[in-house]
Parts: sequence; structure tokens; C-alpha cells
Amino acid sequence: MEALSNDTMLMVQQATNYINTCRIKNNPMDILAIRMLMLLLYCTVFVVAVSGNFLVVYVVMNNKRMQTVTNIFITNLAISDLLVNFT
Repeated sequence: MEALSNDTMLMVQQATNYINTCRIKNNPMDILAIRMLMLLLYCTVFVVAVSGNFLVVYVVMNNKRMQTVTNIFITNLAISDLLVNFT
């Protein structure tokens, strides 16, 4: 039983050595480029979503033919989506 315990401790020490020697070095410019890309994508999605929701509300409210029960429900969803964007 003692030999098994010693073997286990040796394996744990070796595994720890392997884990401690593995380091990933990131270039700060790569991280900045990824952050800028994510910011650009987020802003693009935000602008498209807000303008689309405003367009839905504008069209349904200014066009009598579009004021059906279904379209009013969709307008309510667009308004709630706009409120979520700005909170």
C-alpha cells in the first residue's frame, strides 16, 4: 500500500511540473485587435437592431392598413426590444 501511495505522489508531482511549465504568451496587439473586432460587431448589431425596431414602430403607426392585431403585437415586441436596448 505504501508503494502505491509513493507512486501516486510521484505522478502528481510530475503532472504538476508539466502544468506549471506550459505557458501561453499572448501578444497585447492580438488581444487589442480581438477586442476592437468584438466592439465593432457589437456596435453593428446594436445599430441594426435599434434602427429595425424604430422602422417597425414607424411603419405600423403611420400606415392605417398595417394596423392589424398581429402587427400591433409585433409593434409591442419592437417597443419592448427598444426598451431593453436602452436599459
